Amino acid sequence: MSIPFVFDGVALPGNRTAWLAGGLDPDGVVRSFSMEQTGSLIVNGMTTTESLTTSGGLITPATRTLNVDGDGLPVDSGYGIWPAATNLVTNGGAETNTTGVTAVSSTTTRTTAQFKFGAASFNVVTSNATANEGAYETFTATAAVYTVSAWVRGSGTVRMAVRDNSGANAQTGTPVTLSTTWQRITLTTTALTAATWRVYVETPTQQSTTFQFDGLQAELGSIATPYIETDGSTESRTGGRIQMPVADLFTETQGAVFAALNPGWSNANEPGGGTGEAYILSWADDANSRLSLFYGEANNRWESRRVASGTSVSDTYPAAITQGVTATICYAWEAARVRLSANGGAFISVAGTNIPTLSATSADIGAQAVFGGLSRHIASNMRWFATFAGTLTDDDAAALNAFGDTPPSVTQLFNALSAKSKPTSLWIAEDSGYLELEVPSYRVYTFI
Repeated sequence: MSIPFVFDGVALPGNRTAWLAGGLDPDGVVRSFSMEQTGSLIVNGMTTTESLTTSGGLITPATRTLNVDGDGLPVDSGYGIWPAATNLVTNGGAETNTTGVTAVSSTTTRTTAQFKFGAASFNVVTSNATANEGAYETFTATAAVYTVSAWVRGSGTVRMAVRDNSGANAQTGTPVTLSTTWQRITLTTTALTAATWRVYVETPTQQSTTFQFDGLQAELGSIATPYIETDGSTESRTGGRIQMPVADLFTETQGAVFAALNPGWSNANEPGGGTGEAYILSWADDANSRLSLFYGEANNRWESRRVASGTSVSDTYPAAITQGVTATICYAWEAARVRLSANGGAFISVAGTNIPTLSATSADIGAQAVFGGLSRHIASNMRWFATFAGTLTDDDAAALNAFGDTPPSVTQLFNALSAKSKPTSLWIAEDSGYLELEVPSYRVYTFI
């Protein structure tokens, strides 16, 4: 029986018609298709929509649409996977009033004419009498490193600063020139003492200017995480978690993953303070039985682990990380080797036959949660993510990287890769649904 079908809106070469040779799918339904053409044959890339399991404080398109807090990026900027954080400033955005804000040689009021989040912001008019004019709030610190941040707009130049509660022991950030576009400014401190500290948005020099600030935040750690709205008290966000079922996607012996992300940090200030591990993939029963892919901050490189009974085969790929600049990473593994490719470069291969037998039925994307609790977040926006059951080539790695932070369609993905790659899923990080791609050898279509 030969049954015609539509190729998901794709025009076939030479105005030929696609025909199914060999019957319908086992479930009796022909759904949407993509193709990999080899000579006169095309292999069906049938797709079914599956769901990821999402939890915690993920920054999603829905978060950005609400615009109460978050990363301040366009709605379609992917999924932000961030660690838990607490905003220690009690009035981050003047949503109700200016309580807790102290003006410094300025007039500081609440305005609804301009805002980055919610419906209001702080408006500062300097007195042009001295440098360091602006406003501050206080927060309680322990003996640790903190990061302070705010979104700003207006005229003149401003910076972040922290001082102790007497106004001494200043640490100041880099001044930025303001415009009518909101931008985020940050400062990561050296270790503070356990005390009350002030966080300032201020002018670095004497100037007559008016500016607004919103999304003021002070938090523990070496990076600025997305803004957490506060309006009268400190508030917290739980760590984000994304889990993907692994059945039919890859095995412990054979598979690959590819991720394109927009980093929320640079090597100068890394989420683990320069010694941590920022995870892309964790499929694990425990630390001694796992497949892992992460960024190793100590050596500024991507690293993989395939661990069986505590014995590991590891691979590394040096790569710098720059905040806001798309980074891609591909981790492939086969029976006798593991391989890494970063930013479309040729694979680096390491031989090894350590193959665990895992009972875990899902893998974490952008963090790990099996050993040490939910931790080691990538602290970035995942733009898209794909899995493979076949063997990727250097050309495949380059082709995947060429998509950059623009997610491919299923058709584009199949058409860009070699037949041996065998894509098994594609997650375009705009919602929690992903496509599971089925390409068994018996599903063969011909052109006539």
